Amino acid sequence: MNLNLNNYQKYSNHLLSAEQKLFDKYRKDILQFCQEAQSRSAILQFLGIAETYENYKKFILKLINERYLNYTDIRHPQSPKQKFVISQKGLNYLRAIS
Repeated sequence: MNLNLNNYQKYSNHLLSAEQKLFDKYRKDILQFCQEAQSRSAILQFLGIAETYENYKKFILKLINERYLNYTDIRHPQSPKQKFVISQKGLNYLRAIS
């Protein structure tokens, strides 16, 4: 039993690591793309991934919550016309990795 739990933890860590690497790559791409305001669908299309709510949460909303992206209309965050633009923190991140 302990061996199975240990294998599960290694597998879980491997998956999280792979997912984090993918997110890190997308973070850079999204931030570069959003130097001009972009819609949710434009960002997901640019990444070449499905326009699903799950992908929105996984990539765009995560960057909003981490303050790398800002809403263009903060008063209406769920507006269908909402766009996203890089924040100062996002600009600093791009400068730091280049």
